[in-house]
Amino acid sequence: LSGTVPTELGVLYKLDDLQMYENGLKGKLPVELAFLSGLTTLYLDSNGFTGSLPEEFGEMHALEELYISSNKFTGQLPPTIRGMKSLKYFRGSDNQFEGNIPTDIGKLLKLEYLMLDSNNFTGNPPIELGELKELKAVHLHDNNFSGEVPESVCDLRNSFFLNDLQADCEDDIVCACCTMCH
Repeated sequence: LSGTVPTELGVLYKLDDLQMYENGLKGKLPVELAFLSGLTTLYLDSNGFTGSLPEEFGEMHALEELYISSNKFTGQLPPTIRGMKSLKYFRGSDNQFEGNIPTDIGKLLKLEYLMLDSNNFTGNPPIELGELKELKAVHLHDNNFSGEVPESVCDLRNSFFLNDLQADCEDDIVCACCTMCH
C-alpha cells in the first residue's frame, strides 16, 4: 500500500482490527479513524506518517493495541489519550514526539506495554506512570529526559509485574531500578 489513509475508512463502524504496517503510507492520520468505535487493534508501524496523533483518538475507548512506531509523528502526545481506557499495548517508538509525556497517561489503568523510546521527549518521566499497576515493560531510552525515573515507577518494579524498564540512565537520567541502561 502507498499514499494516504482514506478518510472513508471512518464509516466502517464494525471494523475491529486494522493492520496497515510496513507499507508506504504517508501523510497525517485522518481524524475519521477515531470514529471506528469498535476498533481494538490498530497497527500502523513502519510507514511514513507525519503530523501529530489526532486528539480525537482519545475517543477510541475499545482500542487495546496501538502500534505507531517507526513513522515520522511529531508534536506532543495529546492529553486526550486518557480516553483510551482499554489500551494495553502502546508502541510509539522511533518517531519525533516531543515535550513531556502527558500526565494523563496515568489514567490508562490497563496499560501493560509502553514503548516510547527513540523520540524527543523532555522533562521527567511522569510520576503518574506509577499508577499503572499492570505495566510489564516501559522503554524510555533514546529521548531527552532529565531528572530521574520516579520512585512510584520503581515501586512497580519491586512490587508488581514490571520486569522490563529501560532508560538512558548511563547519561541523562537517574534510574535506581532500570533493568537496562542505554
